[in-house]
Amino acid sequence: MALIIENGTGVDGADSYATIAEYIAFVQDYFGTTVAADDPAIRRGFYYMQGLIWKSGTYPLFGGVIPVAVKRAQILFARAEQQSAGVLSPQVTSGSQKVLTGVDSLKWQIIGDDPSVEAARPIVTSAFDFLRPYLDYDPARDRSIGFTGATIV
Repeated sequence: MALIIENGTGVDGADSYATIAEYIAFVQDYFGTTVAADDPAIRRGFYYMQGLIWKSGTYPLFGGVIPVAVKRAQILFARAEQQSAGVLSPQVTSGSQKVLTGVDSLKWQIIGDDPSVEAARPIVTSAFDFLRPYLDYDPARDRSIGFTGATIV
């Protein structure tokens, strides 16, 4: 099924900011690699972005023009998904982070103060670099939980 591109006017059923051509061209320019079109990964990048906490008045239409930075962020999320499907929506068991501190009787020490699922979610830092001006919460820099809990389908 073809992508439905949001152009800033509120396109009904939109499932991407970036076109296939933009995806292929940016990955080539940014990483120097050629990739095939991957509609599902591009959609998953778009749906992942729906769960972020945006500054008021920006998301999802960005004042009628989708910024290039937002398209690039979606493409970076999509590439992460293309390389490892499901990486943006991992299934994890919530628990404390720990580190092995001794091997003679296997001793562990708790090292993380955030046992949430969000603490286990990978962060595509380069994508958040592009989104930073538009987000109220930046998981690449902020420590509190900031996702809205959107489900990626």
